[in-house]
Amino acid sequence: MQRIKKILIISVMLIFTLLQNGCWDQKIFEKIGFILQTGVELSENNKIVYTVNMPEVDPYAEEKVEVLSTTTNLMKEAQDKLKLSSGKNIEGGKNQQIYFSKDISKNGLDEYLEYFLRSPESSLISNLVIVEGSPKELIEYSKDFKDKQRPSFYVNDLLDEAIKNSFTLESKIYQFSILSHSKTIDPTATYIGYDRNGITVLGSAVFNGDKLVGTINTKQAAMLNSLRGKKGRIHYMYNGKYAQRSEGNKKNGASLEMKLKNRKVKVKTDNDKVTIDIDLKFKGSVTEYLGEIDLSNPKDKKLFEDDVSRCMSSDCSDLVAYLQEIGSDPVGFGEVMRAKHNKYWKSKSWKDQYKKAEINVNAKLDIEFFGAITNQ
Repeated sequence: MQRIKKILIISVMLIFTLLQNGCWDQKIFEKIGFILQTGVELSENNKIVYTVNMPEVDPYAEEKVEVLSTTTNLMKEAQDKLKLSSGKNIEGGKNQQIYFSKDISKNGLDEYLEYFLRSPESSLISNLVIVEGSPKELIEYSKDFKDKQRPSFYVNDLLDEAIKNSFTLESKIYQFSILSHSKTIDPTATYIGYDRNGITVLGSAVFNGDKLVGTINTKQAAMLNSLRGKKGRIHYMYNGKYAQRSEGNKKNGASLEMKLKNRKVKVKTDNDKVTIDIDLKFKGSVTEYLGEIDLSNPKDKKLFEDDVSRCMSSDCSDLVAYLQEIGSDPVGFGEVMRAKHNKYWKSKSWKDQYKKAEINVNAKLDIEFFGAITNQ
């Protein structure tokens, strides 16, 4: 009887196993082309020039990466065309960076990002980068960079360090898409240049909606980061009156490293007039100083702090004036208006009011450390 029970149990288990649905969607690594970088620009006849960079996993291959490019009318069509010449199943889920040329960005990025947002195969956390020049040329140059990692890893590390030090602002595909449609804050993107030897972070590209309207350098990007309330590391170069030496000295200036402690934004509305006051408080340290006053003296230190604060306030004000002029609001003043003065925000066109608004920036620096060396 026991033997019959065992046979029945084994038979049921075998039948149950055979009836289970299985999946045989096997993917062989060597036969897949993982897109790690994508470049998008326009040809002379306004077609899409679509360029990709894929790692070469064959140990006997001479090149570390494979670069493919094609010209089409649609993004998906471009990827399908590349499959005809690659011999691999091309997939975009591992994409690290998407490069757009400045020219194509000025006309708006929505129609190109639509493909990445719609396709389940695409990565929405890819870094969105604006290139000074041709993305195709950049990708072709980068495969021959000497003493560098694979291009996608090299650029990934480069962007991580730049963002960490506030030389640029982070921008992923999903972040850009959300901000470009928010109507209260405009997106930014990392802005880079290149040559045959490497890539340089130039600052950030600023947008009005999805259209590129201007660029800012790395120093301005740090100020923008602070205006947005981001508490990242900032490297500030001071060239005010307390950093100047006699005419015979060629080296002048001071270098400071600081972080934002606090940001306060106050908004007042009076009919059509909008006044915005921003107070920024920083704490920092002096990393290099070539001036002639003694920072160990409390009075001199106070003079130095006040003048650095004045210069920072001026730099921030100049940046805000430039952003107002080009019609870009990456700080998010529109979000502050919507939250604190919703009735006013609904009754007016914020883009028009933003350009006319009076925006005052007051920066205050507290130096916590200036080193053990004095120049006295």
